[in-house]
Amino acid sequence: MQIGKYDNATATLNRQVVEGLNAEDLSYYPDGKLQLGDDGTLPLYGNVGLSAGVEQGLSEIIGQTRVLPLFDDFSGTGAGGLFQIIGFAGVRVLGVRLVGSMGNKSSWSSRPSWSAIRSSATRMAATAPSYTLRQLVR
Repeated sequence: MQIGKYDNATATLNRQVVEGLNAEDLSYYPDGKLQLGDDGTLPLYGNVGLSAGVEQGLSEIIGQTRVLPLFDDFSGTGAGGLFQIIGFAGVRVLGVRLVGSMGNKSSWSSRPSWSAIRSSATRMAATAPSYTLRQLVR
């Protein structure tokens, strides 16, 4: 997802993965907050693919907790994707593998805090490029 300045640079994405969002990233949103609107959604642009360039950042946060945006709809292709965010979920990153074809790229997380991850991941697998969000729920 593109959060903040529309910048699909790998360095920016890795910084956001490792360090989180900063004040400049949030300055593009009302009151400096990334939150759902009155209709319960937040449109965010982003790349509909999963770049192997973010593997370094994801590898650095294995074992750590992060908040992920959850979407129920998207449109567009490549870096011109538009995602309809419907919520956020806390996950712990357990592993990452971003080599090979899109169908072989995956990340692992545990203890999602919102059950919509399951339906979003299922819908994503059925309608989006073939990458997956795997869950290990204990």
